[in-house]
Amino acid sequence: MPRHSHDDLLRALGRSELAPVYYLHGTEDILKEELARAIVDGALQPHERDFNFDQRSAQQLDAEELHSLVNTLPMLAERRVVVIRDIEAWKKKASQRAVLTKYLENPSLDTVLVLVESAPSEEKRRDWEPDAEIVARSYAVNLEPLEPARVARWVAFHAKRLGVTFAEGAAEHLAASAGYELGALRSELEKFASLAGDAPVTREQVGDLVGVRHGETLEDWVDAVLGDELPKALALTTPVLEQSGCRG
Repeated sequence: MPRHSHDDLLRALGRSELAPVYYLHGTEDILKEELARAIVDGALQPHERDFNFDQRSAQQLDAEELHSLVNTLPMLAERRVVVIRDIEAWKKKASQRAVLTKYLENPSLDTVLVLVESAPSEEKRRDWEPDAEIVARSYAVNLEPLEPARVARWVAFHAKRLGVTFAEGAAEHLAASAGYELGALRSELEKFASLAGDAPVTREQVGDLVGVRHGETLEDWVDAVLGDELPKALALTTPVLEQSGCRG
């Protein structure tokens, strides 16, 4: 099967189109979590999940348990969903891999299997490739870090779900302050949710909470350096180094 994007999968789910097997891989684990949840939401009603939803780690599954999970019939529902994380562990476990390979050749129409591979470590990313065998037999989605503009929209979307609204420029500043890292942003949004009032959060309030004022992000420093603005870059050096994760 061809590889698909994050948006491809969301559009397919919006059309209620489900694949028998999904393979979520790449370096952005937060997006994998969100898509796995979206697949479950699209496949099962809340009242169907007690008997028809299983979520396991590949590291804790033996071959017999895996066979049982993927071949169990749904109960009082059209289908069941099985989410298996950390599937990179099966590269060294021949018996589990054999069960998976056999299943992928003829997956059940009553089961939606979601295979989630953890992000490779920094030292392995250059040579890392998705599992070609699974890609060929699944709806494979490569999940990499979002572009900055999309991160700001991601922040606004998740903030709304938490009851937080941002004034103009505030979501963008929060995204830049966290280095566009979704994990850090999720933590910051939870803080804002606990402090949320009726008024939209301003850019200045974001700066006060995260400790990074507007115009003093790492991105601003990089832009100054690349733009050959030496005085500005020098002025930003100290505040940028004082920010979390940037201390030398």
